[in-house]
Amino acid sequence: MEGIFHQLIDYALVAFIIAALIAFTKWAEYAREKKLRDLVAWSVTGDYCPALGQNSFTRELLLKILNSQFAGAVEPKYRITEEFGKQYIREIIEEYQRDLSRSYFRGLIKLPKSKYEIPHEDFFMMTLYDFLAEHQCDAEFLKYEMRKERLEYKHHGDWEGSLCDATYSLTDFAVVYHKLYYISYKFCKNSRITNPNESPNWYDWVEKSLKEILDNNQIQISRY
Repeated sequence: MEGIFHQLIDYALVAFIIAALIAFTKWAEYAREKKLRDLVAWSVTGDYCPALGQNSFTRELLLKILNSQFAGAVEPKYRITEEFGKQYIREIIEEYQRDLSRSYFRGLIKLPKSKYEIPHEDFFMMTLYDFLAEHQCDAEFLKYEMRKERLEYKHHGDWEGSLCDATYSLTDFAVVYHKLYYISYKFCKNSRITNPNESPNWYDWVEKSLKEILDNNQIQISRY
């Protein structure tokens, strides 16, 4: 009888441990989802105030980007200073916010892994960086042409379309786009969330490529 009693205690203990593990796992999932929702909400709407409207937050993000040029030690020739450049950034931010919102509700956004607490600004800049990288080679973005003139073209055959290397000069919009891409890169390079080891060579091929594009005012597009 005593043996059965001890056996029941063991079963109950095992059941308690399993229930505790399940509860902890569910709590951890909830905490991660809550944090992700908070980060996405801030990037899309910020500290929303109906009296000021959504555009007030877009202006706030614009200021953060422009200020980060100095904090991130962006060289003067790669900074955005023109008034038309600021307008382009506003439009890009608004499209980024629409894209981030759609991706979140489709379950395509995951909470970045980090041993540090993720600040809102870091999440904003790292997702903006990914967004800009995704559309860098678009021929048109937000109804703006990205390519002004085709400077070189090499055809390598056809396979489900033309296989080629082509070099294009940049439009004014594309110049601002690549400057913004470079600014977001510099922010991420200096962030302990995206570069926890503070590596001086963090994705240095991206930096080299963006500098070459801006220095030469042209981009090479390859399709193989």
